[in-house]
Amino acid sequence: MSTNKLICYWLFCIGFVDLFAVSIVFPLVPQHAKELGASPSLIGLFGSIYGAIQLFSSPIIGHLGDDHGRIKILFLCLMVAAIGYGTSSLCVYSLLLLSLLRFVAGIFKHTQDLCRNCLADYSSVGEKTKSVSQFNALSNIGFIIGPSISGLVSKWLGLASAVSLCFLLCGILFILNGAIVWFVIWPLSEQSTTEKGVTTKKAEDKEKSLWDKMKGIDWKVHQGLFISRFLFALAVLLYRSSFILGVNQLYADLTSADVGYLVSYNGFLGFVFGIIIGWVSVHQIYAGNEEKLQAGKLLGFSSSMISVARSAAPLVAGIAQEFSFSAPALISLSLSVVALYVYYHKVFMQPRPKPHLHSD
Repeated sequence: MSTNKLICYWLFCIGFVDLFAVSIVFPLVPQHAKELGASPSLIGLFGSIYGAIQLFSSPIIGHLGDDHGRIKILFLCLMVAAIGYGTSSLCVYSLLLLSLLRFVAGIFKHTQDLCRNCLADYSSVGEKTKSVSQFNALSNIGFIIGPSISGLVSKWLGLASAVSLCFLLCGILFILNGAIVWFVIWPLSEQSTTEKGVTTKKAEDKEKSLWDKMKGIDWKVHQGLFISRFLFALAVLLYRSSFILGVNQLYADLTSADVGYLVSYNGFLGFVFGIIIGWVSVHQIYAGNEEKLQAGKLLGFSSSMISVARSAAPLVAGIAQEFSFSAPALISLSLSVVALYVYYHKVFMQPRPKPHLHSD
């Protein structure tokens, strides 16, 4: 097996463990905050902290990865995030401290995006899109398992103790991922022939500022894609942000374990559609022409658009739930319809430019 393939397989493992670690905490925090007396809008505000910080930190982390190597920055992000999650296990009775610790996660929790970018670097030509799709699907397996486990833990230990234990476990798993990067992926990357090409590319791009890279995007061509992607992301994240509190409000007799099973079901759907996207990416109409699915310099700004949606969604969902349980779902449905309209008219119906290779 080639060095590059080994790197990709280990990146798959990191993606799985990463999302599993986060998913054991994600379903419990809103329920715990509600028990501490937080209103839906306040819980939404706390949730928005993460996305708001990621909006500004995502381009910076991406730029550091370009300049200093994505493997090195991935290791840094994993270790600092581990400290943030581990410390959170000691602060479960203070909403203020938990919200402040979200700053640490917001700044450094870019591990999924960094892994995807590393896969794009080390996957063979014609396999990049397939590798990223498989990575997304495998990561979603972690999201299937994690909520069910955290739900059972909360049933056995109580909600507060479960939140503390799950934060601690999350930090330990991030340290484990950091060890994989340090002892396995980093040495392998130094042996890889791809690393030389990546280093050369970084040297060529070093003079380009982040702003210069953003100006290189043809906004007249891609504005429809960005707008529709933002609206779709906002619709999904808004529904997801309101799901746990909404279910608890509508079905008061549900336990934390039951809620965990429902969240795991959502993860299962994500896994299935990730597999489907991987199949589509190798279909005849896309084979050998990955330009139709991704263009390198658009990915970073696309992640920033999702961060905007991630920042806005929890707050919008929380405020909407103050008025009605069904309000977030109705807003999400409306945004989805608008996103489909924008995509159809601004992307699907537009003439296709001839594909060409980008230097970046």
